[in-house]
Amino acid sequence: GQIKNNTATKSGGGIFNQGTINKSGGSITGNTANQHGGGVYNQGTFNLKGGYITGNKATNEGGGVYVTGTGVFTMNGGVIDGCKAKKGGGVAVANGGTFIMNNGTITGCNTDNEGGGLYIDEGSVNLAGGSITNSYTSNNSTNGSIWLNGDKADMTISGPVTIKGKN
Repeated sequence: GQIKNNTATKSGGGIFNQGTINKSGGSITGNTANQHGGGVYNQGTFNLKGGYITGNKATNEGGGVYVTGTGVFTMNGGVIDGCKAKKGGGVAVANGGTFIMNNGTITGCNTDNEGGGLYIDEGSVNLAGGSITNSYTSNNSTNGSIWLNGDKADMTISGPVTIKGKN
């Protein structure tokens, strides 16, 4: 199924989750949040198997996905593409959230400031396979594909991952 072209006055343009969601395939496309999580705002458990999160926007953090608090977002395959935010165009992880990527793709995402593909601020990320490519910051700084903000940001690479900035 599709979750398409929605707007949230605060967070979670496409989905605002504080429970458990198991999503297989489909798309979350063209959604907008005036705060965090253009495609998905996750403070619960979100398991994505395949599918697409594309063309979503957030005014602040997490154009595609925003993971916060006790939230855990697990991406098993699938694509996050063409999403935009102030920080974390593809994915933003904050306030203790956890993002796990198993053989997924984050591509073509951009930000105004930090972490075109992935922004980690007081959270944890495990990249167990996949790629983060062609993501960038609009201000042409060195803060391109991945940005870890301070000593409370944790990233583990436990499998084959390709990380490449904008061509």
